Amino acid sequence: MPYPAMLVPLSAFFATSSLSGVHPTDAQRQAIIRWYWRSCLSRRYSSGVGRAHAADIALMTLIKAGQDPDILRSVRPIEPSFFEENRFAIGNVNSKILINILSQKNPVSLLSGAKIDLSSVLQKANKNEFHHIFPRAHLKREGLENDRINAIANICFLSKSDNNRIKDKEPSAYVSMMTDGKIDEILQTNLVPVNFATLSYDEFMRDRSILIANFANSLAGIWGTSH
Repeated sequence: MPYPAMLVPLSAFFATSSLSGVHPTDAQRQAIIRWYWRSCLSRRYSSGVGRAHAADIALMTLIKAGQDPDILRSVRPIEPSFFEENRFAIGNVNSKILINILSQKNPVSLLSGAKIDLSSVLQKANKNEFHHIFPRAHLKREGLENDRINAIANICFLSKSDNNRIKDKEPSAYVSMMTDGKIDEILQTNLVPVNFATLSYDEFMRDRSILIANFANSLAGIWGTSH
């Protein structure tokens, strides 16, 4: 969870003296999901945590009572630039938001198409579980600066074995190593443009950032797409 403070409103909804616990209806579950994603994408808990807690506890009380409040009505769609301008680092809130978004696609590893064990990866959350789609060494040779290389739009899940096979190969070199017949499916589960291997790095960053932003906004129920 990007912001541990978000557990407080969730606790307000699920708090009960009943031994059987709280079992949300589908409408309640959908409302909580919208609240979760809109809170993440708006970085609601980056500041003013006390105010956010008070408002969101009241919100959860309404949801629990069966009402359908307008959740974070003023939240605007997240822009593709968010994924280009922020740097990936384990423990960084913006990186956690990316990881949460990508995990919703049930990603598979780039080369083999093998399923990623998300329960393990998300629990350990160490940097060895993630991969630069355009490898660092390749981009270094191209003269790019670290901030641009490590932008969160350049990151995906990857198995250790696939990472070892890719090493510092550029996409146009390692795309031939991807599992035949599954390339489009593999790329779609990672929100990677299907023509990524033919793109320049700037083109790739632009196109992938748009894909991630559009998917993230759909999760939050914020309708509006970026182009």
